[in-house]
Amino acid sequence: MLEFKDMPEVLTPLGRGRALFVEPTARDNYWTVQLDNGAFVTFPQKKLRGVRNYTSGLGIDDNQMRDIIG
Repeated sequence: MLEFKDMPEVLTPLGRGRALFVEPTARDNYWTVQLDNGAFVTFPQKKLRGVRNYTSGLGIDDNQMRDIIG
């Protein structure tokens, strides 16, 4: 289990929240998130998106990022 010192903000299927820790497994990485409403939920990595700009300010929009990651 990997615990975050500075909890990154993430967008989940249930809304925004902060990632508390990640549990890597052979099948996927599972992120436990505290949602803004206070609920704790665990999601597979493919269900989450980083809320901060994942391009370090390079100005790539969502469609361009989809093309990059395929």
